[in-house]
Amino acid sequence: MIERLLRPRFRVRGLMILVAAAAIVSATGVWVWRAYFSPADRWLRTIRDPDAMGRRWEFAGRALRGQDPAVRPEMAVEALVGALTSPHWNVRADAAAALGQGGKRAQAAIPALIAALRDRQSIVRAGAARSMGAILVDGGQGREAVIPALIAALNDRDDWVRWTTATELGVAVKPGDPEASDVVAALRSRLADTHPKVRVSACWSLTRLGRGRECLAVLIASLRESEKEARILAVQTLADAGTEAAEAIPALEAQLRKEDNPIIVKEAESALDSLRGEAESQSL
Repeated sequence: MIERLLRPRFRVRGLMILVAAAAIVSATGVWVWRAYFSPADRWLRTIRDPDAMGRRWEFAGRALRGQDPAVRPEMAVEALVGALTSPHWNVRADAAAALGQGGKRAQAAIPALIAALRDRQSIVRAGAARSMGAILVDGGQGREAVIPALIAALNDRDDWVRWTTATELGVAVKPGDPEASDVVAALRSRLADTHPKVRVSACWSLTRLGRGRECLAVLIASLRESEKEARILAVQTLADAGTEAAEAIPALEAQLRKEDNPIIVKEAESALDSLRGEAESQSL
């Protein structure tokens, strides 16, 4: 009699054990799927992985451009904003730079990118500046916050950040924009920067804003800089300035005679052809 009473209890207990075991197996299966097979979770792990190197950039770009069926662009933006607070500087740097690939799709990241301009690593700050420029160029909203933040970043302690920021202001702002006068004033302050690439980048942006004549002395002096990147950018900027840079023709000719860098020689020849052609057109 006692054995008969105990049997149902053992059956219920056994059933409960089986149910619990099934639940554990199911939960383990879900975890394994998410950890090793789910494309979305694999993507998320990659952009957070400090050892993923080039894959972080590749994965982020594909998702931001809408080319990853497992990760929607808005999900990618949210995840990359989270990666901006990673303890690993290289993860933060890739997140800051990659967000620009989303263009206006990444405009929700602007507050986080502005905050990233205060990151302790210059590569993160430069990436944030570049991405904000890309977002605005693609028609993203938020100019009223981005432009003042970029103007402030022109005073960054790192020349790479100042150089990048000066360039992005010239890309994001056009003559006649409400912010143009403030940007012109800020860029003028960089014409006396201690780093040649910053000075020339400020000239490049001022030229795009119709103030190329103000930069001629700086650009002509930059043709003699030891840093080849500064010389290349100076030559290209003089070519872009058009007729305003006609008086720089003798300096370009002098530089061409002694220049030994083939890239700069080619750029200088092209610039001279352009400037001479425009000067002849003006004289007709």
